[in-house]
Amino acid sequence: MTQAKPTIRVTDIGEYIRYHSCDRRFKLKFNNYEEARKVPFSELIFETSLDPVLEEAGRVRENEWEVSLQEKGLVDITQYGQKISDKDKKTSWEEFLKKFENLNLEENAYGREISIEAEIENFHIRGQIDFVIVLWQNDKLKLRIVECKASRKDRTYHRIQLALYQMMVRQIINTTPVNIGGVKLASEDVECVIVRIDESTNKKQQILEQEALSLETEAADIKRLIVSDGSLMRIIGNDLANLDYQLDEKCSDCVFSVHCLAESARELGLELLGIDPSTIRALNAAGIQNIDHLAELELTGSEAVQVRKDHSFTENLELLQIKAKTRRRTLPGGDINPDAHEVEALPYSGKSQLPEHTINGERLIRVYLSVEYDYVENRVGALTAHVTKSDWELHTDLLKVDESWEPEPKVKEILKNGQDINNDPIYEERPLQGKDVIKFKTSAWTGDYKEDTSAEKEIIQGFFAELVDAIAEVAETEQAPIHFYIWSRQEMT
Repeated sequence: MTQAKPTIRVTDIGEYIRYHSCDRRFKLKFNNYEEARKVPFSELIFETSLDPVLEEAGRVRENEWEVSLQEKGLVDITQYGQKISDKDKKTSWEEFLKKFENLNLEENAYGREISIEAEIENFHIRGQIDFVIVLWQNDKLKLRIVECKASRKDRTYHRIQLALYQMMVRQIINTTPVNIGGVKLASEDVECVIVRIDESTNKKQQILEQEALSLETEAADIKRLIVSDGSLMRIIGNDLANLDYQLDEKCSDCVFSVHCLAESARELGLELLGIDPSTIRALNAAGIQNIDHLAELELTGSEAVQVRKDHSFTENLELLQIKAKTRRRTLPGGDINPDAHEVEALPYSGKSQLPEHTINGERLIRVYLSVEYDYVENRVGALTAHVTKSDWELHTDLLKVDESWEPEPKVKEILKNGQDINNDPIYEERPLQGKDVIKFKTSAWTGDYKEDTSAEKEIIQGFFAELVDAIAEVAETEQAPIHFYIWSRQEMT
């Protein structure tokens, strides 16, 4: 009896590429989240969905693209918009082909949300194509596969998904010939396009005006992934514990971060240090299996010597040990000392670029900036800043509510002012000092590029005009050093 091939979705391969070829992520999602369901509170993974605002924005964009096809005279052969439930709105590839029989010669038509599945190499692959278009160009029949994306940038994983759809459709029509209006569809007549929002104009790209993409390179990459000795079969055949992974910036928007971070913390994994898998393998080979072991490592001992001899180890072992000591303090059972400082200086890291709060006898004007980015419209929606020169510390307190502690929303300033009889510090409190500047979009974006650009410009210009006034008011002097603080580099961009 032939063993069934493993089933994966087109999006699984796309997301594997998107998340830097993360073996662990692919394994956790494989076979209906089989591995992910084994840990406590795994329901958090399935309750976390794509931002509903982004989902709705994508749906609205797709509706607009469908209207644009209808305005060009294309016939809707799947009647997507007239179906009520989301389940009924999908049309299988087989049903879609039957609709072809009613088409006339040289009649352009389209179908929306076409479900497709095929066996390619060692996998049974499923997917759902946004639009499939029957298109006659200069008496030549074309079948155009369309992927619609809300992104304004060309992404590799978008093209990987599209190339996989092309491979699936070509394989199917080579096996089961397709005739439209009496003309046989050839595999080379299957073309692909991606449409998204133009970054320079903020307008939709037109489906029929886009040049067909050459996806030969992407198809070759896919074949290397899905062959019997490829990466995906290797991942499926290995236990989760044996797969390498790295915790870094890619994990911030990954639905499985609640799994990887929690499990790494529970196991005191070296991955919590953000180091690459080759470094972890070198440490493991020397017998260093977790953060505790690394934190207590004798730097002149035999284990340390073995690590340094490993050619794949390129980190500074002393620096890694300090990171391990600091990182484990935040974990259950860590050696946290409430009177100790919450961070440690890293050796060999050079001097900080952050300025002193007093420079040449003058207080530094500190501007804490926050940028709210509307990722649906690709615009700045709000700007806020707290301007201060206070020499007290910011403090966020906790309030006891119904036998539990909750954060107090009101931020204060505190100053250490002696000690009590138990040598515990005594703090003096006062309201937050300085000025706040807040500017935000008070109405919805119109969708008109020029009008929305003008509104965004007004927000930014108005914010900086008020910020200059706030800095002058806080400084109370003709000259003063100023420094801006931001949450992330993305905000500065």
